[in-house]
Amino acid sequence: MTTSASTAVSQAHSVPVTERRFLVPFVLITSLFFLWDFGVNLNDILIPHLKNVFGLSDFNLRSSR
Repeated sequence: MTTSASTAVSQAHSVPVTERRFLVPFVLITSLFFLWDFGVNLNDILIPHLKNVFGLSDFNLRSSR
């Protein structure tokens, strides 16, 4: 097999990362992972504020019957 280095490089640059039909599902799945991560990381900020707003504490108090 005799291929020059320049031919191999030019062929490597012309290959797409994914087929055109998989582009939309790839973007959707990738964006869902970022949105999920954003929501999970937002919990650390929201929990103390929501505790104050709703008057919650770290203790589980049972109502007396």
